[in-house]
Amino acid sequence: MMSGNQIIKVAVTGSICSGKSFVCGWLSTAFNVPLFSSDEAVRQIYQNPAFLYFLKQLPLNIPFISNQYITAPQQASHRPSFFLQKQLYRLSITRGTQKLMAKQLKAQPELVPDKNYIIQNILPHKQKRQILERLVYRYLRIVRKQWVESHKNNATLLFEVPLLFEKKLQNQYTHTICVVAPHKKRLEFATKRGLNPTYFNNANKAQMPPILKSKLANIRVYG
Repeated sequence: MMSGNQIIKVAVTGSICSGKSFVCGWLSTAFNVPLFSSDEAVRQIYQNPAFLYFLKQLPLNIPFISNQYITAPQQASHRPSFFLQKQLYRLSITRGTQKLMAKQLKAQPELVPDKNYIIQNILPHKQKRQILERLVYRYLRIVRKQWVESHKNNATLLFEVPLLFEKKLQNQYTHTICVVAPHKKRLEFATKRGLNPTYFNNANKAQMPPILKSKLANIRVYG
């Protein structure tokens, strides 16, 4: 229960392909609780012109490819101008970004980062991965804060946080739930989802061992 107007924040975590999304979806539906998915938020961030402008400045040499979700006639009109990108860049180092990010631009960029390149050439290298993560999490914090503000009238909020303990974020939540599943089962699920084996292995190595995650959590759910 609540003390005053304090919101109960429940975080769901677990290793890659452990069933976090399924558990979050079930809890959100069963108890009518709003859900914030970090994975979904990151996907949206990768479509944000301000983020893409920053990404191009990083010393990672990530190639950009055509956005498959845009038809050719739309590309010219939806392409963010360099001036707009520069203004977004300037705003992103001020508090004004918090309002800006709340109004996620509907126009999708013509070019987006090559996901396969990131999986194969960035994630396996700790230093490169950390450089990318710093930028991603900077924007993720802004988006998350905006989402919480937009749901401030709810008594309980649910969060899917894959790297909850790795990033030492557990103190930001009232309760923590860890979804645990055997490595073999997770690998099978990853294969069914069509995930690149390299991506699965690199993501798995970057995360805390499942047994340790489960010990740190308040509640454990076995998949």
